[in-house]
Amino acid sequence: MKVVFIIIISGLVVGICVWAFLYLYPSVQIKLSFKKEITEIEYGVEFDPKALQLDAESLGLDSTYDLSYKYDIKKIGTSVCEITVTKGNGKRVYTHKIKVVDKTPPVFTVYYNYVTINDIKNIEQHYKNNVKGEIIDNYDGVIPIDNMEFVGEIKDKPDIYEIKYVVKDSSGNQAEATVYYLYKLTPESMKAPFYFEYNGEKHILANKWVPLPKDYNPGANKTARKKLNEMLAAMKKAGVGVSIRSGFRSYSTQARMWQRDVARYGETETAKVLARPGYSEHQTGFTYDIGFISTNFAKTKAYTWLQQHAHEYGFIMRYPKPAAAITGYSYEPWHYRYLGVNLATAIYNERHKEGGNPDLTLEEFIGYTHLK
Repeated sequence: MKVVFIIIISGLVVGICVWAFLYLYPSVQIKLSFKKEITEIEYGVEFDPKALQLDAESLGLDSTYDLSYKYDIKKIGTSVCEITVTKGNGKRVYTHKIKVVDKTPPVFTVYYNYVTINDIKNIEQHYKNNVKGEIIDNYDGVIPIDNMEFVGEIKDKPDIYEIKYVVKDSSGNQAEATVYYLYKLTPESMKAPFYFEYNGEKHILANKWVPLPKDYNPGANKTARKKLNEMLAAMKKAGVGVSIRSGFRSYSTQARMWQRDVARYGETETAKVLARPGYSEHQTGFTYDIGFISTNFAKTKAYTWLQQHAHEYGFIMRYPKPAAAITGYSYEPWHYRYLGVNLATAIYNERHKEGGNPDLTLEEFIGYTHLK
């Protein structure tokens, strides 16, 4: 009887050992190691287990295993990550250091990229108060605009100055924006036209405050004229043919027109509808007066067609009705500027999107402002 009891007990012990071995053996097989002592993970980025850089040979596993993990991603710094590896019945838990870092610079947007000024007294107040902006960081959230630094200097000499606006987040990541200051420029002091950039394309900016060189005399731009002819042909085919009232005008031609109208209507009234010599878009060679010179042109089918299709040929109506305070000129439904299809279409889309401003100006689109 005693022998039987010993045999039974021994059998149970062996059975338990065999069961334990069979149950625990998969866990024994799982050998997890890391190529790096600490794994860096960018703040806010969804964790990818591949970032752990596990040593595949050390796993002792085929591809059918699972990883689960726990770590603190809510703050920057180093914490201990608990990693559980599961393979069938086998499961082992490891710990590994995870370092959450922030290497993403803030998203920095300035509202004005181009500024004309005539006074540099208290210029840093101009920088802070007139070039508004927005700084959004993935970790810090909204960063106060007052935290900007300014690199560059505006001297008391007519010129175009680049001022860099620099912002940093709490991790030291830096973002920059360049603002161009056009200081006391006149047709006489301009050495070359001022160009702004859009998607890698450069375009001349000429308005009531940004002049062209007095001796700038390029004639009609060939590309603009070609696209204009294509547009006129399409209008004729659509039964809304129009005539061109004016195209390229040199500085001297603009000067004669200015003197004539000032003599007739006075300088104040003339300045509402006619550019001073050196400030006219017509001098760029990219601008045309289409139809007839009257606000009644806006009541015609030709105007409606232009509003719908001019951008397809690279043109925009330059001086919308309610935007005189921005452009400096009264409503001119006949005045069209060639900007190329890409830019003209982008402005058209902004004007016509849901909640968009149908009278959006070129100045607003590129971020231009004039400081008195």
